[in-house]
Amino acid sequence: MRTRINFLLLTFLIPFVLNAEGTRFGERRRGVYTVFTPSIIEG
Repeated sequence: MRTRINFLLLTFLIPFVLNAEGTRFGERRRGVYTVFTPSIIEG
């Protein structure tokens, strides 16, 4: 059960880390993350 929770947390945290770097994956991935976190990116 704990492993499953950790996996879900990583799934949500990874996009934020990639957006923080913003160089390797560029704009291409950002469009996907905008669907999940529109308020954070726009804000």
